[in-house]
Amino acid sequence: LDSNNQFLGVIATPIDLHYFENLFAQMGVGREGMVSIRRSDNSTLVVRWPEVEAGLNKEARDIPPQLQIQAGIEDGVVRYVGRTDGVDRIFAFHKIPAFPFYVLIGRSVSEQFSGWTRMAVLTVLLSGVGLLLIGFFLHRLKGTSQKLRQSESQYQAIVESQRDAVCRWKPDTTLTYVNSTYKELYVSGDEKILGRQWIEFLPLKNRDSIKEKYLRIAQSPQIISTENLIPKKDGSYCYYHWVTIPIIDDNGNCIEFQSVGRDITERKKIEIDLRESEARTRAISDAAIDAIIMLGPSGLVTYWNPAAEKIFGYTGEEIIGKNLHQLIVPQRYQMAHDIAFAAFQNAGEGDAVGKVVELEACHKDGHEISVELSLSSLQNHEGWHAIGIVRDITERKQTLIALKESEERFKALHNASFGGIAIHDKGVILECNQGLSEISGYSQEELIGMDGLLLIAKNSRELVLNHIKSGYEKPYEAIGRRKNGEEYPLRLEARNIPYKGKNIRTVEFRDIAEFKHLESERDKMQNQLIQAQKMQ
Repeated sequence: LDSNNQFLGVIATPIDLHYFENLFAQMGVGREGMVSIRRSDNSTLVVRWPEVEAGLNKEARDIPPQLQIQAGIEDGVVRYVGRTDGVDRIFAFHKIPAFPFYVLIGRSVSEQFSGWTRMAVLTVLLSGVGLLLIGFFLHRLKGTSQKLRQSESQYQAIVESQRDAVCRWKPDTTLTYVNSTYKELYVSGDEKILGRQWIEFLPLKNRDSIKEKYLRIAQSPQIISTENLIPKKDGSYCYYHWVTIPIIDDNGNCIEFQSVGRDITERKKIEIDLRESEARTRAISDAAIDAIIMLGPSGLVTYWNPAAEKIFGYTGEEIIGKNLHQLIVPQRYQMAHDIAFAAFQNAGEGDAVGKVVELEACHKDGHEISVELSLSSLQNHEGWHAIGIVRDITERKQTLIALKESEERFKALHNASFGGIAIHDKGVILECNQGLSEISGYSQEELIGMDGLLLIAKNSRELVLNHIKSGYEKPYEAIGRRKNGEEYPLRLEARNIPYKGKNIRTVEFRDIAEFKHLESERDKMQNQLIQAQKMQ
């Protein structure tokens, strides 16, 4: 029994009753005598000699020895006729101290029993020794029982102090023990939980399959680790990780399971947030037009997005786990790359880290491409990782080269022109050739950024300004003005063109002073010829 007098169980120990039978048979109690041991509370027969099987474990209430013992007399002599065989005997009885037994020795009145008293005392003493041995074992068992109860109390105290949920249950999921944490998960207040099946707390659609699962596991016991979502009483949900251990009896049969559950809700939320973040990052990476590449501390590719496949020609399956430098770095740059990456491995630093640099790289098919690389570093427990964002600028570079070549051709033609050429934005000169410098007397450096109307005489400026505003594109004449103040006849012809993202005008200045002089001479000669003809 426990401290509240509640039944806990039975402790049993074997006693060899044949030992007492053999002992009693050696006592001189005569042919009709007897020796027995009975319980002192109800005179149940424990052992008797001569043996009478019909009386074993049967009560014999209200016989004189029992009445004497119940009256407080622990030893004495009584005479009565035996109920089993009807023999009139004189009995000596003795109660064993501290134990619920007494010894009863009887000799037939009709038989001589001189010297019997000495034998009776000896028998009592021997029986007492035997019962003392029984008492010793019972005392040891009682101490063991107390230690067991103490151990159980300590175990329960430890389990109750845990924040983890703990329960024990039979293979059919019937709960036999729960701690307070487990109980708070599923029931409120004093609501009963022991004896119920925890399968009741799961969604109805899952119950049969889970119950069958654990019945199968009970046939071949094993430690099980599971995670499940638990609806709480307030309507919210929590995640628990359970470790379930089978409890095996001496015959190898699974009689119970013990489960320990830990609340992993916060960890699960972090995992879910991380997966969602990774999904968003991957979606952004997959949609990017730039290649996103990640290298591990040893220079092997650990991440390769779809844009990288398009730019370099390698699929993710082909390049993940391979050395990137050996595949895409041109041979002439291999040594420099190896030296730079060795320095990066030590400190996560390098000339290209944190900058945007232009490089040449190899495509899978062998041709070289021009790329723009933005490189950053990331350190974790493995070491330094490199993260590169790569843009294919091959087409852009080709366009720039073509533009540069075009500009160079334009300048060559520009400077080879017999007249002066200027590009201006609403009169402000942006570009000019050497011819304009020679015509105006200003250097090219002076002309760039200058108001082009200063190259026009005052009396022609209004005309020129109106043509600029109206976008006039036909040839016309005006009066120009040189740096030294000299004015001269000028022929202008302009065109509206796009230039570096703007709509501007290019204009040709042609000095027609010589042409005007020749024209004047021609007119003069024609007049003279006309006069001569009239005189004739």
